[in-house]
Amino acid sequence: MVAYTFSLIHPEKVAGVVTLGVPFMPPGFFKSHQALPEGFYMKRWQEPGRAEADFGRFDAKTVVRNIYIMFSRSEIPIAGEDQEIMDLVEPSTPLPSWFTEADLSAYGDLYQKSGFQTALKVPYRSFEEKTGSPQQGVNDPKVEVTALLIMGEEDYVLKFPGMEEYLKSGEVKKYVPNLEIVYLPQGCHFVHEQFPDQSHQALPEGFYMRRWKEPGRAEADFGRFDAKTVVRNIYIMFSRSEIPIAGEDQEIMDLVDPLDPLPSWFTEDDLAVYGELYHKSGFQTALQVPYRSFAEKMGSPQQGPNDLKVEAPALLIMGEKDYMTKLPGAEEYLKSGEVKKYVPNLEIVYLPEGCHFVHEQFPDQVNQLVLNFLEHYKC
Repeated sequence: MVAYTFSLIHPEKVAGVVTLGVPFMPPGFFKSHQALPEGFYMKRWQEPGRAEADFGRFDAKTVVRNIYIMFSRSEIPIAGEDQEIMDLVEPSTPLPSWFTEADLSAYGDLYQKSGFQTALKVPYRSFEEKTGSPQQGVNDPKVEVTALLIMGEEDYVLKFPGMEEYLKSGEVKKYVPNLEIVYLPQGCHFVHEQFPDQSHQALPEGFYMRRWKEPGRAEADFGRFDAKTVVRNIYIMFSRSEIPIAGEDQEIMDLVDPLDPLPSWFTEDDLAVYGELYHKSGFQTALQVPYRSFAEKMGSPQQGPNDLKVEAPALLIMGEKDYMTKLPGAEEYLKSGEVKKYVPNLEIVYLPEGCHFVHEQFPDQVNQLVLNFLEHYKC
């Protein structure tokens, strides 16, 4: 709901919205939930202090464990009169098969530090707050940007009163007219963690990676311009904080207006040099690596495709405003520590205000981080 609210208030800053298991719900939608029993988890968690007392009986890791088990089921969590929500999970109940003990430890550590206040406030204790731009009435919000909802077919949310009809009848499109919904069979509420590859593939057809994987598509798109213009558009587009997604009647290059200025740190001289280089080389290598080689087999002959592990020390430098963090599951994958299952000796440094080209935007900071890393490991 936060993403939808932002798109209502600042539509000019949003290229598209992708949500996982949570559709846009207009004001008053949750009034129908009043018919659910008093033990309905949302009612309990909206009550000040109730969840805090419930969660406080356990350590953070146990709370996360119970939430993952409970919300992976296909039934709405409803406690009895003599129960709290955490009591709905038996201590002996196993984790979902796709959620490992390492995942649980990483998430538990994070919530041990942060607590659960934000997770309770957003969304449970803010559902009825006003949404929409100042130009829209409280009862007529409309999300005009392209939107995608990825939903597991076994998601318990579909059993909320009126929810399935709201989605499948098309009523939701009164509020989100440019919405596409993809249902993943056997998917639960955490469908992005359960089926990360399918969730990624469900991104809109206009998602730039999907377009550029298609043989000849990027070549035809780029071929309408000289190399300098293609480079210009790429630097402008990928310096933004939103994922590049084209409409049905657009190509990726059309996402940049000819009047859009270059990023302040990328000069006309830089553009001239890069344009000349790509005029000579073409864009084939840049398209093949990485866009058209993502699915190729990696790893040594001794490793299976699912047990890849980079044992060497590693450093990832990431801009906090890099659009890559908005790819489905990407931010959670990095910040939960799940990435360390595959790169155990990884250090991640986030640079405030940094975009995808953070090394060109803040070269001195990036160079110093690299030098410090090399010195530390005596590379």
